[in-house]
Amino acid sequence: LLQELAGSVLACKGPDTAYVMESYYAIALVLLYYVNRRKLHDHESVAGLMRFDAHQSRDEAFRYLVRTADSLFAFRREHEANKAESAMAAIRSYIEDHLQEDLSLVCLSKRFHFNPSYLSRLFKQVAGLNLSEYIEEARARKAKELLALDTHKIHEVGNLVGYESPHSFTRFFKKRTGLAPQEFRESARRNGIAAHSRGGIGT
Repeated sequence: LLQELAGSVLACKGPDTAYVMESYYAIALVLLYYVNRRKLHDHESVAGLMRFDAHQSRDEAFRYLVRTADSLFAFRREHEANKAESAMAAIRSYIEDHLQEDLSLVCLSKRFHFNPSYLSRLFKQVAGLNLSEYIEEARARKAKELLALDTHKIHEVGNLVGYESPHSFTRFFKKRTGLAPQEFRESARRNGIAAHSRGGIGT
């Protein structure tokens, strides 16, 4: 829109300097308002916003406005991307540390002060997969780790990754891995014994 407006002003015939200056400052004030709202006063491109007379020609003045706007908006996109990545990293960390708790979209949205639908879209955009899929992957990964350690009963492992019902945990785990929890544990035991035996032979 700015480029179209600048083009329209510059296309005007005649030396109507007052109209050109008015248009320039109207746009510059919009950009200055944006700078003030987002506290971007130190941004290198805004120093000459209110200096129409600092430009050699009106063409150069409006090209400056377009460059400034492009720079400000690019800075905003980068800043918002960094903020989004930081927020999603915090959510991923929270999920990993609270697998046994309620990790529903509504619960996470309240805890991290997001609109649920926005959080769902943003998480997929940043993490590359749905929030529910990430939670399932994290729970399955932790369950495998605990089952392989062989220090908890099957139902205890289920509780630790958010499944109070042993049947629900078994169904979930088998869907994710193709094995029931007990089958996975037995396989991990066999593989552990085999690896230990190979290590003994090597020594």
